Amino acid sequence: MSTSHTTQAQETKPGNPATKTVDAARFSALSVSAIADDPRLAQRINLPEGKTYHLGELFEELSRQTGVSISADDADSASGKRITVALRDVPLSQAMNAVWSLLSYQRAYWHWNRTGTGTFAYRLSRSSDARQYGVSTRQRVQKSFEDEATTLLRSLNMTQEERKILGETNPTAATYLGDERIRTGLKLLASLPEATRQAVLRGEQRMDLRVADLPPSEQAIADTLWNDVRGSSTTSARDVVIRRNTFPGGISPWLMIGVGDENRTSGRGYVGGVPFEKEWQQRLGEEWQLPGDKSGDDREGQPLKKSEASDAPKTGDGRDGASLARHLSEVSQASPLSFLARLPTELPRQPAAPAYGKTLESYLATAQEQSGLRHKWRDGILLLEYRGNLTAEESAVPWAFVKELRASEGTAAQGVLPLSLMAKAAYNLTPPQLFELAGEFPIMTMVADWQKTFTGLHRSPKRIDAIVSERGLRIVEMEPLPPGLEVVLDSLKKEGRAAPERIRFSRYEGVGQNKEKITSLGVYLLDKDGDTVYGQSYPYKTQTVKAEPTKPAL
Repeated sequence: MSTSHTTQAQETKPGNPATKTVDAARFSALSVSAIADDPRLAQRINLPEGKTYHLGELFEELSRQTGVSISADDADSASGKRITVALRDVPLSQAMNAVWSLLSYQRAYWHWNRTGTGTFAYRLSRSSDARQYGVSTRQRVQKSFEDEATTLLRSLNMTQEERKILGETNPTAATYLGDERIRTGLKLLASLPEATRQAVLRGEQRMDLRVADLPPSEQAIADTLWNDVRGSSTTSARDVVIRRNTFPGGISPWLMIGVGDENRTSGRGYVGGVPFEKEWQQRLGEEWQLPGDKSGDDREGQPLKKSEASDAPKTGDGRDGASLARHLSEVSQASPLSFLARLPTELPRQPAAPAYGKTLESYLATAQEQSGLRHKWRDGILLLEYRGNLTAEESAVPWAFVKELRASEGTAAQGVLPLSLMAKAAYNLTPPQLFELAGEFPIMTMVADWQKTFTGLHRSPKRIDAIVSERGLRIVEMEPLPPGLEVVLDSLKKEGRAAPERIRFSRYEGVGQNKEKITSLGVYLLDKDGDTVYGQSYPYKTQTVKAEPTKPAL
């Protein structure tokens, strides 16, 4: 798709930006004519190292290399979306359209906005449909899940022939319709009041039932289910659990019904499950395919050749996005190819390393199976999207705020964020956004856990000045109290220790087991004389350099 909307245009000689006047234009992907309007877009881009950028940060780098003004909408948190990038001698226009394609879905397009006269400036923004696409997708998946539950419960009253006909038109339901044990378990779900059943299906309620408290007919169902799974156990079923689960990194829910005795509970899926997940993965994968995209490329049939000198990042060996980014960087060296990827922070399992000698197609199939990466191609650039991105709660932090944090850390005394900026983060960001920041600024984990407390500090700057002073802040002025502080105060009272009257925050440096320098934020409770009666530290950052430990500056 390559549509554009222009508010003013004067056609002169094609390809000459000096004689072309356009006040404003909006495109989906940059069109052929838009690219022809600006020869600067033919400049070649090189970002081969497989680094992860914030979207706004990536555009700043592209602008630095080419002199073309490219930006994201700073007012939108999407400017902080993370993209792992390896671009090898790629025209700028193709890189820009690849970013557009990576982020867009059918009926949820992003747009390139072009402004200026002669020398154009470009800004990428998402439409209202794109802004709501994650929420609307979660709603669609949930409705489909509830509809499937309704269909399966309705099938309990069908004849075998009617169930057969239903299975022919509903392949997902057909997986369950022929299983007598599934139908038996569904009777427990059907026995719940409708309002309770809906709450369970929506994850708002979990049912923990005692078999002895159930009517005789439902006790018999529980006993039947238990007989199928108890193995050598001679005990009777004691408990029934009915709850909604989600797949790690998946997009769809599934309903688990479990039975057990005092030692263990055994359960399985009764609604949703793997067939439902696969159906929705396929559907969303199709919605990600846009005009101009390709589902495959000839390079997928080529074997991967190990590079002697890799510029791939050397960090990341676990179940995280850093490990996956490193593997993709190695693949981009071995193929070689350019790629853009939206990766998760954490993965359900450790990603598979590239198997040299095998094809790129084989690696991509493994990446989809083990790491949940769907892929497509745009102008020869491999695009990869983590399947759980759509249903994850919005966690991107506006790039402008990330820049503010980095700049403050770089200029602050001792390289530590000022407390006022931590409080500002607590006030302006959601918990998912704070935890996202914790990947770069570990102290944000504490800020997320203490969000209400830091928000209170943001609303009263005088308290910030007091809490970092030698005397500290009076505890009675701390509103609200940090999580767990009341428990600490009660414990100190029971031990007969001096009652703390003030709380103080202070930077603390120490050394870890591997001689790494650890900077922490120390939280200290002080008695009336200013002596510490309790202290706890929260990691700020770790530097792998040798250092001598220092005592807290109290």
